[in-house]
Amino acid sequence: MPTTGGSRDAIAVPSVVANNLNSAYTFLVSMIVLHTWVLILFALLWWYIRRRKRRGHSTEVGKDIWNAKASPLDVAKVTAITYKNQRKQWSMLLWMTLAFCILVANYAIPIEVAPYIILDNAAPVAADAIYVPSLVGGSMVDFIKLFYLEAPSAFRAVGGAQTTIPNQTGQVSVDNPVLLQDLGDGEAIMSVGYRYSVTGVDLGLQHYPELVLNVEGSCTTDYGTYLQQSKSDGTIVDTYLLWPGNPDYELAINVSLFDGPFPQGFLRIGPPSPTGPPGNITYAAIVSSLNRWSVTEGTDPWYLTSLVDGGPYYQVRDQRPTLSCWQNDVWSYKGHNSTITELNSGALPGLNLPGGLQAILANSLSEPLIINLATYLGPQALASTATSLGLYFDANVSSFHSDIQRLVIASYVASANTLTESTLFAEDRLDVPNFALGDDGQVLPGADNFVIWSSQVGTLSVRTLIIIPVIALALFLIVLYVIEFRHPLGREEDDQPEDSANEPEDSTNEPEDVEKGLVDNGQPRSNGVQYR
Repeated sequence: MPTTGGSRDAIAVPSVVANNLNSAYTFLVSMIVLHTWVLILFALLWWYIRRRKRRGHSTEVGKDIWNAKASPLDVAKVTAITYKNQRKQWSMLLWMTLAFCILVANYAIPIEVAPYIILDNAAPVAADAIYVPSLVGGSMVDFIKLFYLEAPSAFRAVGGAQTTIPNQTGQVSVDNPVLLQDLGDGEAIMSVGYRYSVTGVDLGLQHYPELVLNVEGSCTTDYGTYLQQSKSDGTIVDTYLLWPGNPDYELAINVSLFDGPFPQGFLRIGPPSPTGPPGNITYAAIVSSLNRWSVTEGTDPWYLTSLVDGGPYYQVRDQRPTLSCWQNDVWSYKGHNSTITELNSGALPGLNLPGGLQAILANSLSEPLIINLATYLGPQALASTATSLGLYFDANVSSFHSDIQRLVIASYVASANTLTESTLFAEDRLDVPNFALGDDGQVLPGADNFVIWSSQVGTLSVRTLIIIPVIALALFLIVLYVIEFRHPLGREEDDQPEDSANEPEDSTNEPEDVEKGLVDNGQPRSNGVQYR
């Protein structure tokens, strides 16, 4: 089971069994506390009683405490009564304090130990449940099939981005916009940086929880990609040209109201960064927001509005800037860095990640997930869509920062769920081949070396399952031996005079009569009392 402290031996059972075992082990921990209490009580009473004997004091209190050893509460009651009757016995106050502390520990320690019994809600994946769609062709039919299969995972990711806030845990961070240049009339060149990290624990890797994917990127508004404006059936169409002069990536994109009633975002991957480190990828983002109606005034570069005919409505201006972005993905393991294509011991010493896992990760994370998510989500990719109602939306609360933040958090969720998602595909797979299968039709070696999370499963620590019963049994035997053969009072009868009942019953025994002062040279003493 992967944990932040390293992989731990574990066993997965149904959650009902896990809860029952947790209750049983909580009882064992409580027994351990009480057995430890008896041993502490034995040691202290041994010293306390011997000390009182040396001073000629009564040991009745020690007897009462030992007789109440099964319950710290009873010990506290016994010592409280003694302290009330003999106020100078300050040692009784110490006994009460000790008993109270053990009483609290008996309830608190099992609660603290419980998380060490149930580690999580995860189980090793079944190899035959792994499925990774493989795009074998380049036809539109193949792309539609792939879209059908993978779109649900994108919606799960954006849903997770809305219900969880990972940026509060420090794993995702999106900076506030930085103004680089004010172009006037509401236009501005602004930049937003972001970063997130996904650990081997997040991925569910059984043996390499220390593996980390560190993602860093930035987006800047770019007015230089706008190419021209035209009209089609009276509707304004803005055209943008991305990466001009690069035959492999040059791309012209048109945006207009024809894209739909809601603002939409289009993200396209670009060439590798010529100046960045390996793994640095560029991409562009275009928003189709021009001429859309708003109930409020927008000031963000992507949603800058103008008042329409004196109001009360606003309309987004045309010629909105694109976003020029870059993202750098770095895989790290114990101080060494690499790219997605080299997740092996050669680039990352000590990392012997199975080939099957390497293939799945490379297939899913070789490109920034933010691009694929925007494609699969369509209008739902932008945060501004959440305020859309019919043909209107709220431009005042919309911004390219909110849109990027939404996609970045969704990318973090999707990255962390990369392996888990391979088990969640629909049964109808449209005859799309499984990338996780080898030539022999079997799952690639080591591809199943990860865990998946489920509320129906409980993950129990093997070490804790063994240690707690062993300690409980050992203490039970020690306490049994102490109670039976090592009484803290010792063999008290050896320290007392022999019982007179063992002497011969002879009322004329002279030494005894002399000792008692009843006779004097065989005659009764005269002390004013007549004896018969």
